[in-house]
Amino acid sequence: MWDNAIGDIIGKGNRRLLQFNVGIILVSTFVLLLLFRTAVNEALGPKAMTALELQAMAEPQNQFRNYIGIERAELTAPVIIDWRRGSSSKNGDDDKEIKAVFQFLKLGDKVLLVRSKKLVNNHTNLDGFLGPLREVDRLYALQRGRELFHVNLSDDLMPATLDAEKFDFGSSSVFFTAALAVFIVALRNLKLYLDRRRDFSAHPISRALARYGEPLEVAKTIAAEMGDLSSSVTVRYLTVTDNWVVYTTPWGAVIKPLKELVWAYRQEVPRKVWFVAVDSEFSLIMHFSDMGEIAAVGPLKENEKLLAILAKRAPWAFYGFSEKRKERWKKAPQAMCAEVRERKENDILPDGEKVEESSLSEVLGGIDNIIGNIGGDS
Repeated sequence: MWDNAIGDIIGKGNRRLLQFNVGIILVSTFVLLLLFRTAVNEALGPKAMTALELQAMAEPQNQFRNYIGIERAELTAPVIIDWRRGSSSKNGDDDKEIKAVFQFLKLGDKVLLVRSKKLVNNHTNLDGFLGPLREVDRLYALQRGRELFHVNLSDDLMPATLDAEKFDFGSSSVFFTAALAVFIVALRNLKLYLDRRRDFSAHPISRALARYGEPLEVAKTIAAEMGDLSSSVTVRYLTVTDNWVVYTTPWGAVIKPLKELVWAYRQEVPRKVWFVAVDSEFSLIMHFSDMGEIAAVGPLKENEKLLAILAKRAPWAFYGFSEKRKERWKKAPQAMCAEVRERKENDILPDGEKVEESSLSEVLGGIDNIIGNIGGDS
């Protein structure tokens, strides 16, 4: 455990990692339990059954192996045809198409309601999923049985439906596999949480700080600078100290030394609510010599304030956006890094003048002048 500001950031990120992945595990477990029976049945294929075996089942809809196949099924004519209303035809009549066809499957002295998307011929090999018989379908089937066959099927109609077209099941194995993959990833993330909780050196922040020295000592130095309110400036999730940039995220932080800053600029971005642009925000973009990037969204004046502070503390970097500079960074970032490194080593500003010290109050008091006088395109 690190007893400083960086340790607090790591601790908060670890707790969020725990909370998020516990939630994912609970949801994915529910989905796995919901789809397990159907996914297993799809994987094993239909279980061959005879009409007599199916007739002997008291509650066929509750069988674990509910994906069955029956050879030469004895089927009646359509009992119910469920029509789907289509688009209007030229003569003004609505076109109709069959949504589902219900037929009776004869099982000795019992009958089972079969649902499919088209008429199934008698003595056809039939397979499908056994599911519960909905009350509305039961009542309608009893009524149609009396009308068509002049018999009362109250005692003969089985409490199940054979779904021959996967109306209610679909490709459950696909969703089961996806839920299982999510479950495994969440378990892996829980292991990451346990590892990072016991040893902060396993955290990505610690590994990133190892580039600059012993991670705990570097973290103490950064935390001390963050705690110096006379020089550190925080805007939302971004903190700029004398020597570091710290951008906190829900899972941790991105930490970069100011000496590696190459290019910084402000960019207007749309703020969206439910994917609809409502107004604009401003993003402060920073590129570093290790090809890392920080993009911090904030109000215009706050971004200008941060740009001014960056210009004072890292005057050797490039400031301001242009398409020319964007293309140069895209094609030859190392050349820009080398130019910035040369400026820093020789204390040379972009306009060729020597770097002069100035107080933070002077910088904050003259933001407009600083922003306006930052070096041109290179």
